Amino acid sequence: MADEERNGVATEAPGEPQSGQDGDDDLDYEVELKTPFGIVELEFEPLAKRERKERERRERAALRAAKRARRKAQEEAERAAKRASTRRTVLIVLVLALVVGGAVALAVWLFARPDEEPDEDVAELAAGEPEPRAFMDRIRARLRRAIREGRRASRQAQREQQQRYRELTKGR
Repeated sequence: MADEERNGVATEAPGEPQSGQDGDDDLDYEVELKTPFGIVELEFEPLAKRERKERERRERAALRAAKRARRKAQEEAERAAKRASTRRTVLIVLVLALVVGGAVALAVWLFARPDEEPDEDVAELAAGEPEPRAFMDRIRARLRRAIREGRRASRQAQREQQQRYRELTKGR
């Protein structure tokens, strides 16, 4: 040992755990060379230990890659679910728009036609009209009759209110 220190070479005994190591029983060697520029440390590990460490690093890398792949697949599944949800929402909105459009078209078809006869003669004509045989024709005729009667009642109520208003405001 004294000879080595005089020459500027110091070695550690094989098998002693180095600082910061896990205390493996594998052999590794450390050589310190003292030079005018400072101390140079050289470490030598046996081939089996190096191969084991590299294998462990590869295994850890493979585990990390598998985790990343799993996480990426999960995120992709979540994105696909969101896209499907968005498509369902769009489909629901389109169906609702179609239903509303159909209801408006039905209302226009049933109620927005000009009257064939004046409202004043509805009561006399309705009494003399035969009931249509087809189901839709009967429904249409009943709805028209109800609408006409409602309009007539509304006009009559409006006339009565105007008459009362005139009577109340005559003196003013």
